[in-house]
Amino acid sequence: MRCPDLSNLPRSVIYTVEVDPLRDDGENYALALARAGTEVLIQRLPGLPHGFMVLPTSLQAVDRAFDQLAQCLKSYFGDR
Repeated sequence: MRCPDLSNLPRSVIYTVEVDPLRDDGENYALALARAGTEVLIQRLPGLPHGFMVLPTSLQAVDRAFDQLAQCLKSYFGDR
């Protein structure tokens, strides 16, 4: 957030979650990236806590988040 130049950074995927004291920082960073011309997908996931990515994927919200991330990465990098 303190970096004066966020241009020329790679496309980014930023997830924030509803229950996280760092949520606003993540969303502000995503907006700063977008203002600098970086392609960024930002999504706030409702009902999930900080560290949700280590929760079991048997939880539907976690499973959906991983599916969306996989689709995004596939679109960025293709079928390698």
